[in-house]
Parts: sequence; C-alpha cells; structure tokens
Amino acid sequence: SSDLYNHGLQPLLFSEKETKENGAGWKRVGTRINYAPNTDFPGKKFYKLAWKMEFPHEGDTCRMAHCYPYTFTDLQDHLTKVSLDKSKSKYCKIDVLCLTKASRPCPLITITNFDECLASKKCVFVSGRVHP
Repeated sequence: SSDLYNHGLQPLLFSEKETKENGAGWKRVGTRINYAPNTDFPGKKFYKLAWKMEFPHEGDTCRMAHCYPYTFTDLQDHLTKVSLDKSKSKYCKIDVLCLTKASRPCPLITITNFDECLASKKCVFVSGRVHP
C-alpha cells in the first residue's frame, strides 16, 4: 500500500503524566505499524490500523491521534496574531462568514492586494476542517 503509515508515519500519543512531569506533550509512538484492508467485513472497503506500543505509566490517562490536534482556540489565536501583524494584515482581512451549529464564528479570510481593484480579480475559495 502507498499509505503514509506504511512509509514511516506513526500515531501520536499524549500522556497526561508525561506532560505533567516533563512537558512531553504529543509524541509519535509505535512499532510494527500496519495499515491494511480489513477483511472482517466482506464486501465493504474498510481499513484497519494496527501497531505495537507500551503506555508510559500505569494509571495514566492517554490520548491517541492520527495528526497533531489543532483546536478552534489555536485557530482563533493564530488569526488574532495575523490581524495584529501590520505586514500580514495589509494583505489579509478576517471576517465572520457565518456561525457553526455550535454557534462559533466560521472565519472568512480574504488574502489579496487590497490596493488593486477586487472586481477584476479571479477568486479561489478554500474550505478546511469540514465536520458534520
């Protein structure tokens, strides 16, 4: 398979004890990682991810993830930094497109040279982090 897990990608582990003791945070873990079709469901195109690892502490609370979590708060903090940076905010305008089902603002970010006529420019719309 050409899946990234079969080419070295590892799952992430967050250990509350490790983070409290030494600030470890999220770290890549696991050996013998295998991402392959799941034959337990004939006729369905499901995959399974399996790996070997040991949890760092007994009685710990751990979390697993495919990629480093990026929270809504992380997004808001980043957009605030961009809007306060004069060299970036010159080309970047941040508005609220709408509210999500959870009543959170969904940002609309316009990146352009605002000194030029906007009506004559082509537009590209990119959407990310789409969740049901």
